[in-house]
Amino acid sequence: MMDPAILTILKKGVEEANLGHKIQARAYFFEILTMDPNNEYALLWQAYLSDDPYKAVEFLERLLRLQPRHKTARAYLKQAHQRCEEFERRRKNNNFSDFFQTYNVSGRQGLPVPYLGDYLVNQGLITSQQLEMALKLHANLKERGHPKPIGRVLVELGYINNEQLNRWLQQQNDDLETFYLRNLA
Repeated sequence: MMDPAILTILKKGVEEANLGHKIQARAYFFEILTMDPNNEYALLWQAYLSDDPYKAVEFLERLLRLQPRHKTARAYLKQAHQRCEEFERRRKNNNFSDFFQTYNVSGRQGLPVPYLGDYLVNQGLITSQQLEMALKLHANLKERGHPKPIGRVLVELGYINNEQLNRWLQQQNDDLETFYLRNLA
């Protein structure tokens, strides 16, 4: 029997997903996973709604470790692996490479405070593939007229949590203040 609180959140998540509100739906399923890290429904929905095929693979493999015979998870895992392969092909393609060069970490060296994505990769909190996916979604949202800060995108994709984001933003603020005080004094 499922916890009634989880069931209520699950229903809200499914409703948001059916309305096409992926980000809101993922937030509900993420909340369920904080309450019950092995909730099969939340894991499956997170994988299904993920814009990041690597993250989808993680959710599905986690579910399959719990329930090795889960047919739907196996089918989704096959699709997620195909999406990862497609992503790798595109990454090797010059067009994607040109896109990523705009955001290349090496092009931002020498800044007083590193960009959030660079910092998170350097700290090992996210992978470079996750940063690439977040930057791609960030650019896509901006092109469609719905810009979101990269930190918010990273949280909504489930790569970091609000606490990590707030900690980084405070650190960035402190570093910038120190930099300007040192260089303007």
